Amino acid sequence: MFKKNIIKDILKATQNVDKIFGKSHTFYRYPAAFSPLFAETIIKNFTKPGDTVLDPFVGGGTSAVEALALQRKFYGVDVNPLSVLISKVKTTILSQNQIIFIKKFNEKIVNGKINFKSKRKKQHIDLNRYFSVQSLPKSEIRKINQIKAGIEQYHFAITKVRDVKVRNFLTCLLLKTSKNILDNTRPCGTFKKLKFDLLSNCKKMIRYMIDFDNELKKNRSIFGSHNKIKIIKSDILKLSKINSLKKGKVKLILTSPPYPGIHISYNKWQLHGRRDTKLPYWIMNSRPPVHTKFTYRGEKSRGLVDYYRYMTKVYLKLKPYCAYNCYIVKLLSFRNKAKEFRLYREAMQNAGLEEIKILKNGDGRLWRIVPKRRWQVAYSKRKLKSNKEVLLLYRYKNGAISSEV
Repeated sequence: MFKKNIIKDILKATQNVDKIFGKSHTFYRYPAAFSPLFAETIIKNFTKPGDTVLDPFVGGGTSAVEALALQRKFYGVDVNPLSVLISKVKTTILSQNQIIFIKKFNEKIVNGKINFKSKRKKQHIDLNRYFSVQSLPKSEIRKINQIKAGIEQYHFAITKVRDVKVRNFLTCLLLKTSKNILDNTRPCGTFKKLKFDLLSNCKKMIRYMIDFDNELKKNRSIFGSHNKIKIIKSDILKLSKINSLKKGKVKLILTSPPYPGIHISYNKWQLHGRRDTKLPYWIMNSRPPVHTKFTYRGEKSRGLVDYYRYMTKVYLKLKPYCAYNCYIVKLLSFRNKAKEFRLYREAMQNAGLEEIKILKNGDGRLWRIVPKRRWQVAYSKRKLKSNKEVLLLYRYKNGAISSEV
C-alpha cells in the first residue's frame, strides 16, 4: 500500500530520539511530545500544501508548528489551557515593533525591576500555595523564596502589557525559564540563574522565531501561502463544531493522545523532583483543567473503561470532518501491553476505524523505546525500565483505499 521510500522515511523518523530543536519547538518542553522530525515526515507523506491537518490532543504544538512550516491548514484542540497558550505562541510570528518592545521590556524588568524580596504581599501569599517546601533544607527554601519573589514581580509586569500576542510571548518566556530551574531539578536553580535565563532565553526565542519566519517565507515561495492555524481550548467532545472547519476537509489526523494507565504530569510541575505544583496556571492567570482519572492517571479499572469509551466517542465525532481518504496517525504507549493495547484496538474498531500495518515482520507495527530524561534516571540506584511507544495508522472503514501514497 505504501511506497518503500515512504515506509523507510517513517521508520527512521519514528525511531529518532534526538533532543528536540529547531523552529519554535524549544519555547516550552511539553511532556510526551513526539519529535518534530516525526511530525514533519508524517505531514509531508500524507498531505499536500493547502491540505488540512487536525490534532484533537494538540499538547505542546509540535504538529501545529510543522503544519505551519509545510504550508498546511491546521486545527488543534486541547482541554489544557497551558497547551493552548504554548501552541499559540509557537505558531505566532511577531512584528519587528513587537520584538523591539519585548527586548526593551525584558531588559528593563530583569535589570531594574525585580529582586529577591517580595513587593506585593497579597500576590506573594497567594503564590505560597503553589510551593510545598516542608522538610527541605534551609538553603533550598531560601533559594525557592527568592525565585518565588522574582516570578511574582515579573508576572506582575506582564499583566500590564496590553498587546495579547506580546503578553503571551512573555508569559511563555516566564514559563520556560521557571520550569527549567524548578521542575524536576534537584537542587533547584537560583535567583541569579532566573534573571540570567530570562535574558538569555528571550534572545534565543526571538532568534529562533526570526529563523522560523525566514523558513516560512522560503516555503511560501515554493508552495504558495496556505497556512491557516487554529488552536482551540476545549474538550473535543464538547465542541458543537470545530471553528470554521468544513466537513469532509481533513486529510490527516496526527496526534499523541493521553496514554492509558500511564501517569504523565501534563498539568503539573514537580518541585524538587517530587512535589507536585500547578504553578504554571498561576503564571498564566488560568485555572488548571479539571482532574480526570483517564487523562492523567488511569490507575483504576473504572478510569480505563471511561478512557476507552471516550476515545471511541472522539473518533466517531471526528469522522464527518474527515475526507474520504483521511489517515489517522498516532503515537501511543501502554502500561500493560497485552490487556490495554487490546482494549484500545477494540475501542478504535467501535469507532469505525480499521488499522493499517506498515511492517511485514512481527505484529506489523513499529514499536520504539522512549528514552528516559527525567531527574529519576540520574538519582536512581537501579536501572529504570523504559516505556515503549507504538506507531498506529488507521483509516475509517468506508474510506477509499488508495493503491499507494
